[in-house]
Amino acid sequence: DSVVSNKYTFTMPAKNVDVEATFKTAIEAFWGPDADNLTNSGTFAEFQHAFITDSTTRYVKINKDFTVNNTMYITREVIFDLAGHNITFLDRAFTCSVGGELTITDSADTDGIMTFNYSGESIFVLGGVLNIRGGKFITYNDDILIQVHNGSVTISGGEISVKNSAVRVASGTLNITGGVITSASES
Repeated sequence: DSVVSNKYTFTMPAKNVDVEATFKTAIEAFWGPDADNLTNSGTFAEFQHAFITDSTTRYVKINKDFTVNNTMYITREVIFDLAGHNITFLDRAFTCSVGGELTITDSADTDGIMTFNYSGESIFVLGGVLNIRGGKFITYNDDILIQVHNGSVTISGGEISVKNSAVRVASGTLNITGGVITSASES
């Protein structure tokens, strides 16, 4: 695995003792303007910051499994490549607003998994666009995985496994041309 190394110098409480340590942080994601130009790397939090501050950031490729505990707001086009890795979301994963278009795909031979442990809709499409082309999506709670208000969802691949409902369209469109959706609901 690729790592980012940072050196830090600490002054110890004892007299005349300095310690230098190197901490290595595994790279969680690579990102850039497209799949062929992934010029940045770091933690997923660093990618989220770059997405907000750099309008050329439009593609992210996940490099390792990790857990996320905050919502990513999608306000422009971004392609999210799981690359065979697993992400667990402890909060709402994404909100796609007007002008935002999130495409989730997986370039690996074995699908990466997004697991949602949020007690509410995990992906909220509020005037934006969501395209699911690959990956596995699992939620164990009783809530809806994807909630749509004045937006559009297209599912053309991937596997969605939910306890209750996969998609609720209050207003907007839902197009399903591929993929698999299963529900463990008893009703």
